[in-house]
Amino acid sequence: MPALPFDTHGLVTSADATRAGMRAVLQGMVASGKLERLWPGVYRRPLSIGTPAERAAEAYRARVLAAARRLRRPVFASYSAAALLGLPIIGTWPDEIFILSGRATGSRQGRLVRLATRCDPPLMENGDLRITSVAYTLIQLARQARLGAAVVAADAALRDLPYGPKAAPLTTLTELMAMHQRLLPYPRSNRVQAMLDRATHLSASALESVSRLAIEELGLATPQLQVRLHLDAPHGDVYLDFGWEQDIGGESDGDSKYLAPDNTVATAARLLAEKEREDAMRAKLRGLARWGWRDAWQGSPLRRKLLQVGVPQVRSSVARFW
Repeated sequence: MPALPFDTHGLVTSADATRAGMRAVLQGMVASGKLERLWPGVYRRPLSIGTPAERAAEAYRARVLAAARRLRRPVFASYSAAALLGLPIIGTWPDEIFILSGRATGSRQGRLVRLATRCDPPLMENGDLRITSVAYTLIQLARQARLGAAVVAADAALRDLPYGPKAAPLTTLTELMAMHQRLLPYPRSNRVQAMLDRATHLSASALESVSRLAIEELGLATPQLQVRLHLDAPHGDVYLDFGWEQDIGGESDGDSKYLAPDNTVATAARLLAEKEREDAMRAKLRGLARWGWRDAWQGSPLRRKLLQVGVPQVRSSVARFW
């Protein structure tokens, strides 16, 4: 039996299956759970690989691609453009798909949100799709998302670290601020300003972005980012994720940094190398704290670890604002 006519994104529509004389096959695969419905008349095979966060991001991206199959030359924006750009967020991806309305008013129809277009926003191509520019995308995202999600996405787009392979950032803070000024005044611009006040090119991961927000929430001293530290041979120079005065350092480590379930030898070697690197760092520092996602998300474990190594509390903690 010939295969269903999937497109390059792994999607198949009812119309394509009907034209191929395979509508009954498609309906049977949907009924058996071998295909899932992403958008009216658009289907794909269920995704089963990756972490929960990766699967959620890919599921939303697939819904955007599915919507593109049924809409007439849409321009994707906000969350939808961010997903197509591969930008991460924290929290849940929305049910809605966001496109530009092409007029000064917006509208909502089911899961389709048309955003008001009060200027001529810069556009770019993403494969065979049209999306708003990275700067415009981040501003629209910041208007609608929680601050944490907006900062995580902005940090990823701005990323330009002083170490490792060099890749051009997707945008710059100067471009973001210029777009913000061009659009003013506009609704919820204060939310965008809050993102701009915190976004940086020096965040190496979503966990580092979240950790900065948690440190601010907890009232702890603001750290420097990517602090260069010279270690004795064979380690050479390293960069601390966070640094404070009086030789205090902080490292935020996601679990995936150490996990390689299909290669236990590589995992053991990586753990040993990291332990040796940590010992060398501790020899140079007065205090070093390490934490993971749960510590940063819950807040109090991160606060305890940072206070223990001497990070000062400079103001009262506040309720979570991100």
